[in-house]
Amino acid sequence: MVDLRTRPGEHDLISILSRQPDSSCPPSPEAIERVGYAYAQEGTSPAEVIHILGASAISLWETSLASWGLSPAGVSEYLEYHRPLLLAVEALLRGYAKGYEEAAKVLAARAEIAQEEERKRIARDIHDQADHAFATALFLVDMCGAQLPGSAGKAKDMLQDVRQSLLEGITELRTISRGLHPRILEDLGLVVALRQCGKAITAGEEVTSSVEVRGEERRLSPQIELALYRIAQEAISNARKHSGAGNIRVRVTYGEDKVSLLVRDDGSGFDLRELGKDLSLNHSGILNMKERAGMYGGRLRLVSRAGRGTKVRVEFPV
Repeated sequence: MVDLRTRPGEHDLISILSRQPDSSCPPSPEAIERVGYAYAQEGTSPAEVIHILGASAISLWETSLASWGLSPAGVSEYLEYHRPLLLAVEALLRGYAKGYEEAAKVLAARAEIAQEEERKRIARDIHDQADHAFATALFLVDMCGAQLPGSAGKAKDMLQDVRQSLLEGITELRTISRGLHPRILEDLGLVVALRQCGKAITAGEEVTSSVEVRGEERRLSPQIELALYRIAQEAISNARKHSGAGNIRVRVTYGEDKVSLLVRDDGSGFDLRELGKDLSLNHSGILNMKERAGMYGGRLRLVSRAGRGTKVRVEFPV
Protein backbone atom coordinates (compact mmCIF):
# COMPACT_ATOMS: atom_id res chain seq x y z
CA MET A 1 0.00 0.00 0.00
CA VAL A 2 1.32 3.42 -0.87
CA ASP A 3 1.98 5.65 2.16
CA LEU A 4 0.92 9.05 0.88
CA ARG A 5 1.82 10.74 4.12
CA THR A 6 5.48 10.55 3.15
CA ARG A 7 4.87 13.03 0.34
CA PRO A 8 5.11 16.62 1.66
CA GLY A 9 3.57 19.82 0.38
CA GLU A 10 0.71 20.05 -2.06
CA HIS A 11 1.52 16.61 -3.43
CA ASP A 12 0.52 15.03 -0.13
CA LEU A 13 -3.11 13.91 -0.33
CA ILE A 14 -3.64 13.93 3.42
CA SER A 15 -2.31 17.49 3.60
CA ILE A 16 -4.58 18.63 0.77
CA LEU A 17 -7.74 17.05 2.11
CA SER A 18 -7.09 18.16 5.67
CA ARG A 19 -7.09 21.87 4.80
CA GLN A 20 -10.12 23.49 6.34
CA PRO A 21 -12.68 25.18 4.08
CA ASP A 22 -11.80 28.56 5.51
CA SER A 23 -8.11 28.10 4.75
CA SER A 24 -6.49 31.22 3.40
CA CYS A 25 -4.62 29.29 0.71
CA PRO A 26 -6.66 26.31 -0.48
CA PRO A 27 -5.04 24.28 -3.28
CA SER A 28 -6.33 24.85 -6.80
CA PRO A 29 -8.31 22.13 -8.61
CA GLU A 30 -5.49 22.02 -11.17
CA ALA A 31 -2.91 21.29 -8.46
CA ILE A 32 -5.07 18.50 -7.06
CA GLU A 33 -5.61 17.08 -10.56
CA ARG A 34 -1.83 16.95 -10.96
CA VAL A 35 -1.61 14.90 -7.77
CA GLY A 36 -4.14 12.39 -9.08
CA TYR A 37 -2.38 12.29 -12.43
CA ALA A 38 0.95 11.60 -10.69
CA TYR A 39 -0.53 8.72 -8.70
CA ALA A 40 -1.75 7.11 -11.91
CA GLN A 41 1.60 7.56 -13.64
CA GLU A 42 3.38 6.05 -10.64
CA GLY A 43 1.21 2.95 -10.90
CA THR A 44 -1.01 3.51 -7.87
CA SER A 45 -3.93 1.11 -8.38
CA PRO A 46 -7.59 2.22 -8.28
CA ALA A 47 -8.06 0.09 -5.17
CA GLU A 48 -5.25 1.97 -3.40
CA VAL A 49 -6.70 5.35 -4.32
CA ILE A 50 -10.15 4.36 -3.10
CA HIS A 51 -8.67 3.01 0.13
CA ILE A 52 -6.73 6.22 0.71
CA LEU A 53 -9.72 8.43 -0.03
CA GLY A 54 -11.91 6.36 2.25
CA ALA A 55 -9.41 6.50 5.13
CA SER A 56 -8.93 10.22 4.65
CA ALA A 57 -12.66 10.87 4.58
CA ILE A 58 -13.22 8.87 7.75
CA SER A 59 -10.47 10.66 9.62
CA LEU A 60 -11.46 14.12 8.39
CA TRP A 61 -15.23 13.82 8.59
CA GLU A 62 -15.53 12.40 12.11
CA THR A 63 -18.09 15.06 12.91
CA SER A 64 -21.37 13.27 13.07
CA LEU A 65 -23.99 14.26 10.56
CA ALA A 66 -26.41 14.30 13.45
CA SER A 67 -24.53 17.17 15.09
CA TRP A 68 -25.51 19.34 12.16
CA GLY A 69 -29.13 18.31 12.40
CA LEU A 70 -30.98 15.77 10.29
CA SER A 71 -33.31 18.27 8.69
CA PRO A 72 -32.83 19.05 4.97
CA ALA A 73 -31.41 22.41 5.97
CA GLY A 74 -28.93 20.72 8.34
CA VAL A 75 -27.78 18.26 5.69
CA SER A 76 -27.38 21.10 3.20
CA GLU A 77 -25.31 23.10 5.69
CA TYR A 78 -23.11 20.07 6.42
CA LEU A 79 -22.44 19.43 2.73
CA GLU A 80 -21.79 23.09 2.05
CA TYR A 81 -19.25 23.24 4.87
CA HIS A 82 -17.35 20.29 3.39
CA ARG A 83 -17.81 21.39 -0.21
CA PRO A 84 -14.07 22.18 -0.69
CA LEU A 85 -13.19 18.66 0.46
CA LEU A 86 -15.71 17.13 -1.90
CA LEU A 87 -14.38 19.24 -4.76
CA ALA A 88 -10.83 18.20 -3.86
CA VAL A 89 -11.79 14.53 -4.05
CA GLU A 90 -13.52 15.11 -7.38
CA ALA A 91 -10.50 16.93 -8.82
CA LEU A 92 -8.10 14.24 -7.64
CA LEU A 93 -10.17 11.46 -9.15
CA ARG A 94 -10.47 13.42 -12.39
CA GLY A 95 -6.69 13.80 -12.59
CA TYR A 96 -6.21 10.16 -11.67
CA ALA A 97 -8.59 9.07 -14.44
CA LYS A 98 -6.65 11.13 -17.01
CA GLY A 99 -3.32 9.72 -15.88
CA TYR A 100 -4.66 6.18 -15.71
CA GLU A 101 -6.03 6.40 -19.26
CA GLU A 102 -2.75 7.72 -20.63
CA ALA A 103 -0.76 5.08 -18.76
CA ALA A 104 -3.05 2.39 -20.16
CA LYS A 105 -2.42 3.67 -23.70
CA VAL A 106 1.33 3.60 -23.15
CA LEU A 107 1.18 0.03 -21.85
CA ALA A 108 -1.02 -1.05 -24.76
CA ALA A 109 1.39 0.54 -27.24
CA ARG A 110 4.35 -1.22 -25.62
CA ALA A 111 2.50 -4.54 -25.76
CA GLU A 112 1.68 -3.91 -29.42
CA ILE A 113 5.32 -3.17 -30.22
CA ALA A 114 6.43 -6.34 -28.43
CA GLN A 115 3.81 -8.36 -30.32
CA GLU A 116 4.94 -6.94 -33.66
CA GLU A 117 8.55 -7.73 -32.84
CA GLU A 118 7.56 -11.33 -32.12
CA ARG A 119 5.61 -11.49 -35.36
CA LYS A 120 8.66 -10.15 -37.19
CA ARG A 121 10.85 -12.84 -35.62
CA ILE A 122 8.45 -15.64 -36.57
CA ALA A 123 8.08 -14.30 -40.11
CA ARG A 124 11.87 -14.15 -40.43
CA ASP A 125 12.18 -17.74 -39.18
CA ILE A 126 9.58 -18.87 -41.71
CA HIS A 127 11.45 -17.13 -44.49
CA ASP A 128 14.93 -18.26 -43.46
CA GLN A 129 14.18 -21.82 -42.37
CA ALA A 130 10.82 -23.27 -43.43
CA ASP A 131 10.81 -21.60 -46.83
CA HIS A 132 14.36 -22.79 -47.46
CA ALA A 133 13.43 -26.34 -46.42
CA PHE A 134 10.49 -26.38 -48.85
CA ALA A 135 12.68 -25.04 -51.65
CA THR A 136 15.28 -27.76 -50.99
CA ALA A 137 12.60 -30.46 -51.04
CA LEU A 138 11.28 -29.07 -54.32
CA PHE A 139 14.79 -29.21 -55.81
CA LEU A 140 15.21 -32.84 -54.69
CA VAL A 141 11.87 -33.82 -56.20
CA ASP A 142 12.91 -32.30 -59.52
CA MET A 143 16.24 -34.15 -59.34
CA CYS A 144 14.46 -37.45 -58.67
CA GLY A 145 12.15 -36.88 -61.58
CA ALA A 146 15.11 -36.25 -63.88
CA GLN A 147 16.69 -39.58 -62.88
CA LEU A 148 13.61 -41.68 -63.61
CA PRO A 149 13.45 -43.52 -66.94
CA GLY A 150 10.84 -42.55 -69.46
CA SER A 151 8.91 -45.75 -68.75
CA ALA A 152 8.26 -44.73 -65.10
CA GLY A 153 5.22 -42.67 -66.01
CA LYS A 154 3.26 -43.43 -62.85
CA ALA A 155 6.18 -42.53 -60.59
CA LYS A 156 6.66 -39.28 -62.48
CA ASP A 157 2.99 -38.44 -62.05
CA MET A 158 3.30 -39.04 -58.32
CA LEU A 159 6.38 -36.83 -58.14
CA GLN A 160 4.50 -34.14 -60.04
CA ASP A 161 1.75 -34.29 -57.40
CA VAL A 162 4.38 -33.98 -54.67
CA ARG A 163 5.91 -31.02 -56.52
CA GLN A 164 2.53 -29.30 -56.74
CA SER A 165 1.92 -29.84 -53.03
CA LEU A 166 5.30 -28.34 -52.23
CA LEU A 167 4.57 -25.30 -54.40
CA GLU A 168 1.25 -24.80 -52.64
CA GLY A 169 2.98 -25.14 -49.28
CA ILE A 170 5.57 -22.51 -50.23
CA THR A 171 2.83 -20.13 -51.37
CA GLU A 172 0.89 -20.65 -48.14
CA LEU A 173 3.98 -20.13 -46.00
CA ARG A 174 4.80 -16.86 -47.77
CA THR A 175 1.22 -15.69 -47.32
CA ILE A 176 1.41 -16.46 -43.59
CA SER A 177 4.77 -14.70 -43.37
CA ARG A 178 3.41 -11.56 -45.04
CA GLY A 179 0.41 -11.62 -42.72
CA LEU A 180 2.59 -11.89 -39.64
CA HIS A 181 4.87 -9.05 -40.64
CA PRO A 182 4.56 -7.03 -43.87
CA ARG A 183 8.22 -6.56 -44.75
CA ILE A 184 7.13 -4.72 -47.87
CA LEU A 185 5.83 -1.99 -45.56
CA GLU A 186 9.35 -1.35 -44.26
CA ASP A 187 10.99 -1.64 -47.67
CA LEU A 188 8.57 0.12 -50.05
CA GLY A 189 6.20 2.10 -47.86
CA LEU A 190 2.53 2.24 -46.93
CA VAL A 191 0.86 2.69 -50.33
CA VAL A 192 2.66 -0.21 -52.03
CA ALA A 193 2.01 -2.39 -48.99
CA LEU A 194 -1.70 -1.53 -49.02
CA ARG A 195 -1.99 -2.40 -52.72
CA GLN A 196 -0.38 -5.77 -52.13
CA CYS A 197 -2.54 -6.33 -49.04
CA GLY A 198 -5.74 -5.68 -50.99
CA LYS A 199 -4.70 -8.01 -53.81
CA ALA A 200 -3.70 -10.78 -51.39
CA ILE A 201 -6.94 -10.65 -49.38
CA THR A 202 -9.22 -10.52 -52.43
CA ALA A 203 -7.28 -13.04 -54.56
CA GLY A 204 -9.60 -15.69 -55.98
CA GLU A 205 -12.69 -13.73 -54.91
CA GLU A 206 -15.25 -11.90 -57.03
CA VAL A 207 -14.23 -8.59 -55.53
CA THR A 208 -11.76 -5.94 -56.61
CA SER A 209 -9.69 -3.59 -54.47
CA SER A 210 -7.99 -0.30 -55.29
CA VAL A 211 -5.80 2.24 -53.50
CA GLU A 212 -5.98 5.99 -54.12
CA VAL A 213 -3.50 8.57 -52.81
CA ARG A 214 -4.25 12.22 -52.13
CA GLY A 215 -1.63 14.72 -51.13
CA GLU A 216 2.12 14.21 -51.34
CA GLU A 217 3.03 10.67 -50.37
CA ARG A 218 5.77 10.44 -47.75
CA ARG A 219 7.13 8.06 -45.15
CA LEU A 220 5.62 8.25 -41.68
CA SER A 221 6.80 6.87 -38.36
CA PRO A 222 6.95 3.05 -38.34
CA GLN A 223 4.25 2.92 -35.63
CA ILE A 224 1.77 5.06 -37.59
CA GLU A 225 2.42 3.23 -40.87
CA LEU A 226 1.94 -0.13 -39.19
CA ALA A 227 -1.24 1.04 -37.43
CA LEU A 228 -2.69 2.28 -40.74
CA TYR A 229 -1.72 -0.95 -42.47
CA ARG A 230 -3.27 -3.18 -39.79
CA ILE A 231 -6.48 -1.16 -39.70
CA ALA A 232 -6.78 -1.30 -43.50
CA GLN A 233 -5.99 -5.03 -43.44
CA GLU A 234 -8.75 -5.63 -40.89
CA ALA A 235 -11.27 -3.46 -42.74
CA ILE A 236 -10.57 -5.10 -46.13
CA SER A 237 -10.76 -8.57 -44.61
CA ASN A 238 -14.06 -7.74 -42.89
CA ALA A 239 -15.52 -6.42 -46.14
CA ARG A 240 -14.50 -9.56 -48.02
CA LYS A 241 -15.77 -11.97 -45.35
CA HIS A 242 -18.97 -10.33 -44.18
CA SER A 243 -20.32 -7.77 -46.63
CA GLY A 244 -20.54 -9.50 -50.00
CA ALA A 245 -18.92 -6.43 -51.55
CA GLY A 246 -17.92 -6.26 -55.20
CA ASN A 247 -15.57 -3.32 -54.75
CA ILE A 248 -13.34 -2.26 -51.86
CA ARG A 249 -11.68 1.14 -52.17
CA VAL A 250 -8.85 2.43 -50.01
CA ARG A 251 -7.85 6.09 -49.89
CA VAL A 252 -4.82 7.54 -48.10
CA THR A 253 -4.73 11.32 -47.65
CA TYR A 254 -1.51 13.03 -46.61
CA GLY A 255 -1.96 16.42 -44.95
CA GLU A 256 0.56 18.81 -43.44
CA ASP A 257 -0.01 17.67 -39.87
CA LYS A 258 -2.19 14.60 -40.24
CA VAL A 259 -2.77 11.49 -42.32
CA SER A 260 -6.10 9.79 -42.87
CA LEU A 261 -7.21 6.43 -44.20
CA LEU A 262 -10.60 5.58 -45.65
CA VAL A 263 -11.70 2.03 -46.48
CA ARG A 264 -15.15 1.76 -48.05
CA ASP A 265 -17.07 -1.04 -49.68
CA ASP A 266 -20.32 -1.43 -51.62
CA GLY A 267 -21.45 -4.44 -49.61
CA SER A 268 -24.52 -5.17 -47.52
CA GLY A 269 -23.59 -2.93 -44.60
CA PHE A 270 -25.26 -3.27 -41.21
CA ASP A 271 -27.19 -1.35 -38.60
CA LEU A 272 -24.75 0.16 -36.11
CA ARG A 273 -27.40 -0.19 -33.39
CA GLU A 274 -27.04 -3.96 -33.70
CA LEU A 275 -23.28 -3.81 -33.13
CA GLY A 276 -23.54 -4.86 -29.50
CA LYS A 277 -26.08 -7.61 -30.17
CA ASP A 278 -24.81 -9.48 -33.22
CA LEU A 279 -21.88 -11.71 -32.24
CA SER A 280 -20.63 -11.88 -35.82
CA LEU A 281 -20.23 -8.10 -35.80
CA ASN A 282 -18.52 -8.08 -32.42
CA HIS A 283 -15.95 -10.56 -33.73
CA SER A 284 -15.18 -8.66 -36.91
CA GLY A 285 -12.28 -6.72 -35.41
CA ILE A 286 -14.01 -3.35 -34.99
CA LEU A 287 -12.90 -3.03 -31.38
CA ASN A 288 -9.33 -3.94 -32.33
CA MET A 289 -9.26 -1.21 -34.97
CA LYS A 290 -10.50 1.40 -32.49
CA GLU A 291 -7.98 0.36 -29.86
CA ARG A 292 -5.13 0.42 -32.36
CA ALA A 293 -6.10 3.92 -33.47
CA GLY A 294 -6.31 5.16 -29.90
CA MET A 295 -2.81 3.90 -29.02
CA TYR A 296 -1.20 6.59 -31.16
CA GLY A 297 -3.65 9.45 -30.72
CA GLY A 298 -5.79 8.55 -33.71
CA ARG A 299 -9.55 8.70 -34.12
CA LEU A 300 -11.54 6.00 -35.89
CA ARG A 301 -15.07 6.41 -37.17
CA LEU A 302 -17.30 3.68 -38.54
CA VAL A 303 -20.23 4.51 -40.81
CA SER A 304 -22.57 1.82 -42.09
CA ARG A 305 -26.18 1.35 -43.09
CA ALA A 306 -27.98 -1.79 -44.12
CA GLY A 307 -27.77 -2.09 -47.91
CA ARG A 308 -25.48 0.94 -48.21
CA GLY A 309 -22.03 -0.46 -47.55
CA THR A 310 -19.53 0.43 -44.84
CA LYS A 311 -16.89 3.13 -44.38
CA VAL A 312 -14.01 2.92 -41.95
CA ARG A 313 -12.18 6.22 -41.51
CA VAL A 314 -9.16 6.80 -39.25
CA GLU A 315 -7.00 9.89 -38.79
CA PHE A 316 -3.64 10.27 -37.05
CA PRO A 317 -1.70 13.41 -36.18
CA VAL A 318 1.82 13.36 -37.67
